[in-house]
Amino acid sequence: MGARGPPRRRAGRGGAGRPAGAGALAAGAAAGAAAGAPSAGAGGRRAAFFDVDGTLAGTNVVFPYAAARLRELPRAVRIPWGVLFLLRCAIFLLVDAINRSLFQRLFYRCYRGRDASAAAKARLGEAAFDDYIRPRLFPRALQHVRFLQAQGFEIVLVTGGLDFVARKVGEALGASHVVAAELEEEGGRFTGRLRGKPVSDAEKGRRIRAYAAVRGLNLDRCHAYGDSRADLGMLEAVGRPHAVSPSRSLQRLAAQKGWPVLEWE
Repeated sequence: MGARGPPRRRAGRGGAGRPAGAGALAAGAAAGAAAGAPSAGAGGRRAAFFDVDGTLAGTNVVFPYAAARLRELPRAVRIPWGVLFLLRCAIFLLVDAINRSLFQRLFYRCYRGRDASAAAKARLGEAAFDDYIRPRLFPRALQHVRFLQAQGFEIVLVTGGLDFVARKVGEALGASHVVAAELEEEGGRFTGRLRGKPVSDAEKGRRIRAYAAVRGLNLDRCHAYGDSRADLGMLEAVGRPHAVSPSRSLQRLAAQKGWPVLEWE
């Protein structure tokens, strides 16, 4: 998920789950036997690939940056900076609606010149997860992840979010691997440019196929979970795709292809 705001609430389509607190992260696998959880299959290595923003949590990639920047600024300039940033967000939303990969390239320029030391990235990642992402994790998503882990699935996060933030989510969920965006660094500072292609659209499919080849996974037996058409490359790469609280366009596509639709909000 990119610049889109918190996921939509739909009346009459499943219930809306409450945001998860720290205790939900330790929930057992038994709770995952809710509708949509896959049954145990034959032996062999399997993985479940998850988008993060909008799928596992009611989050986006913009807010952690804005929150960190506001904490750094003197109180007197926070309001004018916030107003100007909101105007930039209008541009981000427009670009995101057209092309998710282009949005990511544009938005991550905001990080240009920022401290790229390991300590600084750790602080940003911890703050983003503890203050923003953790409270917005969907309890039903956590239950599903725990159920899959109990069935022997590797959990892999595949997100356009930044690696030092996504790793914190992965650690909390016990993920086996995290595929995320990385920023270039020069002289201990971020350049604002992505290292490699944005993790979106077809690139998500390419990344998980590469991971499957290394791990010896049969993608026909793997699952994938996403909320928007930007996840389509990932969803089409596996044998068992799932649309989660989907955007309208992904919901239409899921109906056409007969994909299960899950509501985790």
